Amino acid sequence: MSHQFHSVFFFNLVVSILVSFGCFLVLPYECFNTVESNKLDVEKLSFWCQYWILVAALQFLSE
Repeated sequence: MSHQFHSVFFFNLVVSILVSFGCFLVLPYECFNTVESNKLDVEKLSFWCQYWILVAALQFLSE
């Protein structure tokens, strides 16, 4: 039972780290690239605005 608990705990930890990496490093990097690109892509900018508004709302509601 103890070994199974440690395996599940380790799996949850790895998944949590990967999700955090995706949310806090990859997505902001993609947003930065969209904003800094020389061509105006309204759809991408709209997507990122919606994304960051949702992130801010979820952060506000979680506190």
